Amino acid sequence: ARVEAAAGPNHPDTLAAHANLASAYLGAGFHDNAIAAFRHVLGRKESVLGPDHPDTIATRCSLADTCRESGRFKEAIALGKRALADQERVNGPVHPDTVRARASLAAAYRGGKKMKDALALYERIVADRERLQGPGHSDTILARCELAVTYLSARKFGQSIPQYERALADAEQALGPHHSVTESVREDLTEAASAAQSVLGIDLRTSRPASRSLFCAA
Repeated sequence: ARVEAAAGPNHPDTLAAHANLASAYLGAGFHDNAIAAFRHVLGRKESVLGPDHPDTIATRCSLADTCRESGRFKEAIALGKRALADQERVNGPVHPDTVRARASLAAAYRGGKKMKDALALYERIVADRERLQGPGHSDTILARCELAVTYLSARKFGQSIPQYERALADAEQALGPHHSVTESVREDLTEAASAAQSVLGIDLRTSRPASRSLFCAA
């Protein structure tokens, strides 16, 4: 309030203070307050900076993420589609901010049970990450895991397990068998294979997992 009184409602410091307040609300679990604060900041930035300014687009992305985390998936999808369109128009289809906006929208689709839309975006994200950063980059590996878990959520076990296996193979080769990302992917694969087996009665993994002693060896 003091910043706004001293600098005015549209000063960058005032907008930054409101954005920080929104983030604080979100961190404390006050989602409705966070959404209201982000909406306030977005309206100000659209008016002062214009709809295509990077700060405006970033705030729209933050609002979309907050709606998604609050379970308000319909709003998150609408905001995410606008944010992605803005990023693609301003920054191009493969800019890191565009890819992040695409991932956020994909997560909103998944949360809203729109699996076909979520899978299409995650497939695109994996392809972009692999082409731009390589298959062994942690961003690519984690994007593939998001694709795998979305297939799993859609109960498409035959597509989920191979994606987890590919992610694990890439992680082991690029990061090593003891890296935290590798270990996380290995655990996710085991859990996904167990879930599939409980439904289908068969282990869909192409090979039996190695003995745990191999992973713990010096």
